[in-house]
Amino acid sequence: MRVDPQNPPSWSRKWHQPGGYKELLTIAFPLMLSEFIYMATHAVDRLFLAHYDENALAAALPASILLINIIILPAMIIYYLTAFVAQYRGEQRHDQARGSLSPGIWFSLFSYPFMLLLIPFSESIFLSAGHSIELVKGETIYLNILLVGSLFSFITWSLVAYFIGWEKTHWVTLASTLAMVVNVILDYLFIFDHGWIGGWGLEGAAWATNISILVEAVFLLAVVRYLPIEGRFTLKSLRYNRKSLWQLIKYGGPAGLESFFMFFGIFIFTLIVGKLGSHALALSNVGWTLNLMVLVPFVGLSSALTTLSGRYVGEKLAEKGVLVTHNAVRFLFMVSLVAFLPFFLVPEILLQIFNIGGQKAIAEGVFILHLVVVFTLGGAIDMIYAGTLKGAGDTLWPLYINIILTLVFMIPVLIILDHFFTPSLTNYWLLFTFWLLLRGGVMALRFYQGKWKTMSVTQSN
Repeated sequence: MRVDPQNPPSWSRKWHQPGGYKELLTIAFPLMLSEFIYMATHAVDRLFLAHYDENALAAALPASILLINIIILPAMIIYYLTAFVAQYRGEQRHDQARGSLSPGIWFSLFSYPFMLLLIPFSESIFLSAGHSIELVKGETIYLNILLVGSLFSFITWSLVAYFIGWEKTHWVTLASTLAMVVNVILDYLFIFDHGWIGGWGLEGAAWATNISILVEAVFLLAVVRYLPIEGRFTLKSLRYNRKSLWQLIKYGGPAGLESFFMFFGIFIFTLIVGKLGSHALALSNVGWTLNLMVLVPFVGLSSALTTLSGRYVGEKLAEKGVLVTHNAVRFLFMVSLVAFLPFFLVPEILLQIFNIGGQKAIAEGVFILHLVVVFTLGGAIDMIYAGTLKGAGDTLWPLYINIILTLVFMIPVLIILDHFFTPSLTNYWLLFTFWLLLRGGVMALRFYQGKWKTMSVTQSN
């Protein structure tokens, strides 16, 4: 059958048009792969530590969770420079796009001393949680070394956000892959005792992470010459600009606070579930792990939407941002049809992989896995629509909604259930699922209101 080049079939048009699947996946797929690599790197860390010492593995988890809560606000502010690069590119203001890296680097430098100031207090934080002295020692060492290396993380995120803004996401994937390889090699050398090197356990794992992140930053600096000529930043483009720094904080701050409150809600949920004992925590950990395996790659999809919607807003083609967002939602559901099949066909096998046994535990676990499907979709929808809104500069409204849903709804209801009703793991998970569905639904409503189409992060800069 011949295809009329003047009137291509519907599938071809949807694939090739601006805002179509090809443009979306060309940018998003490398980022989704990069997020998966990042998750796999941490899994390898845990695997090596598990073979080294059980206490080391136990200490790494709470230290990592606390680190995320500490750095999430500055990290998300830095990461928001993607929207500035994308909108300036859409407006053909390439000098300003190139200069958008500068506030990210400067904010990284200004944030670093605050990370170092927390080091003297880390031991007290873990002691206040009632952990054993031996566990606190490992947690403190691991967290403090990662805080020392947090500057590497901030600068790397600045560079990653810059490359994403220029839509050169394949370099981000290569950088993540290189960092993973370096981390795995150094983990093996540093954690275990080889006679001539190593035997440092948790301390070795932390330094392996820091060095691998530094290598990632150096790699991105080395390949910047492969960016379009207008995107090749120089030392001159890194000059301090107070106004640009304030713009980054003004728009990135709400995005960072939104992420902080989301993790705070998850933290409170985990604390209350933990009161039910190890059985509840074991089932919840299975749910979290399987959720992250599906959800984390969609963080890359959200970042791609931030870039594309930012560029389209800069080009005054916001309707293309609507189209690409709709395509992202369709892609989400197509992937979910495959990813979630095991949750319905063989949920018992998934639970047995994690050593969950017993008729009652299996029954509760199957119910939780079915909820995982629902709240993972809710979380992914939230990220997709939020990615588009952030690209346009609509960051305050999602922050307000997140504060209301977390501090006014989810946490108070959790506390009421905990104090006045019979504790129930399934009830807690039902509430958590409803919370994420609300987030996704409200974010979708904000998107369809359309106010983001007239916004800009560059208009006053």
